[in-house]
Amino acid sequence: MEQDEALNENDVSDWADLTRAFLKMKHICSKPLDASNFASLPIPNLDELTWTNTYPALRAQKAIRARLLQEMQMVEAKISFLQRSCNTLALRRGLRHLPDEILAQIFETGYTTDLQGNRFAITISHVNRRFRNVSLRLPRLWSTITNYQRVSELKVFLTRSKDMGIIIKLLPDGHPLMPAKKFIGIVVRHSQRWIEFDHGFDEEVEMDATLSRYKLDLPKLRKLTNNSGYLAPTLPKWNMPSLAEYEGDASPGLSATNMVSCTLDLWDNNGLYDLLSFISDNPTLRSLSLVFHGFIPYMGGSQVDAKATLSSLDTFSVHFDGGCYIDDDFERFVTNLSLPNLTQFSLKLSVDPVGSSREDCDTGRFFQVLLRNPNPYPKLAKLDVIIDAFFDIPSIELEQSLERLPSLRRIYVEAPGMDSSYDRWRCTHPLHSVELSKCDRFTRGFVESLGTELLRNDHSAEDRMQMFTVTNCRGLGRSSFPDLEAKLGDRFVFLP
Repeated sequence: MEQDEALNENDVSDWADLTRAFLKMKHICSKPLDASNFASLPIPNLDELTWTNTYPALRAQKAIRARLLQEMQMVEAKISFLQRSCNTLALRRGLRHLPDEILAQIFETGYTTDLQGNRFAITISHVNRRFRNVSLRLPRLWSTITNYQRVSELKVFLTRSKDMGIIIKLLPDGHPLMPAKKFIGIVVRHSQRWIEFDHGFDEEVEMDATLSRYKLDLPKLRKLTNNSGYLAPTLPKWNMPSLAEYEGDASPGLSATNMVSCTLDLWDNNGLYDLLSFISDNPTLRSLSLVFHGFIPYMGGSQVDAKATLSSLDTFSVHFDGGCYIDDDFERFVTNLSLPNLTQFSLKLSVDPVGSSREDCDTGRFFQVLLRNPNPYPKLAKLDVIIDAFFDIPSIELEQSLERLPSLRRIYVEAPGMDSSYDRWRCTHPLHSVELSKCDRFTRGFVESLGTELLRNDHSAEDRMQMFTVTNCRGLGRSSFPDLEAKLGDRFVFLP
């Protein structure tokens, strides 16, 4: 490396201190931020405030604030280091010495989409003549088309993106610069180039059912997000041979030979029988997320139950949004669904304190149905359980369910309302990793019992417990676990 290309103590002041600080910070920040950790209780209705529902909400919001502040400090440290490391070199050499090929790579790395379209491309192309010439040679910078662009700008983007695949976004928020009907009339002429399509919900567009009149040929479409409220019955008529990801309203009859990831929003106008048929029609799925917004009827037209076996599915998520929507119809659905090769399962239970009824909050069948007996998931290795503080669930219900999952090795539990009333952990098979987060009602005796049980099963390399983490559990302090720290050493992590 040439001397003037090197970064060392001659280029950056306090280089040695800065390097040590960066290495320490890099070690601390090795684990990426998990947005799912921010699941929290919504603010209660002001007319219904009590100590019972106010405290969990306050606790959850303060925990989020502390975690965000910590993450911001880490990010600021990274930014500061990188800026101080490269500013001297960048100012000395200048962008004028960079070859156009390198500049083009920088532009493509910095490329990002936004609500108005792609402001990055517009900004870059107006810096100077050289930047403009380079940006015009990069079709990807002009490949995002939205209804927040004026007609003239939209046509410019379509031209400059050349033959590259384009991302189409029909977004309702704010004040779009182009009516949906006019926008759709332009972009459907380029449907052969669509690689992603995002249709947000808009009441005016839903009433007009604008796109339902088209039978589209979308040979390159890889990702479809449909929150339109009207398009689901039309999708099976579209030709989408490359579709790999679908997200949005459930669409009975939709099938794709290459679909590997799917997230479905389910409402009371859907049917669980149709959901089983959808699963059967998409046997290549590897990741499936179901978001229930109410009790869903079965509505099977046949007297014989539909069965669905999804051998390719690796990751499964069930989220009850607004209440615990488990009834006989849901149990019938789960019983008829076979996932023999599932390895990761996520269960999430959130609630709207204003809109939920007492019936919606009955959790007596939550683990009994989803982790039923006999073991429905013979290869399950990782389980995430995230339950809002509004729900009061005895820990023994989870423990008894885990006994039916001998292949399980990793578990994450975030449940401020879960009660460990017996101070004893009952699951006896080996676990490699256990993380307890915001489990405010867990006692010191219960946590110690869990740690002791983990060690008891630590009798071979295959069964060795690797990490036991306790974080943000109110009422528990590091000084509460001297024996556990002595036994587990660096395998026990406590974060207040």
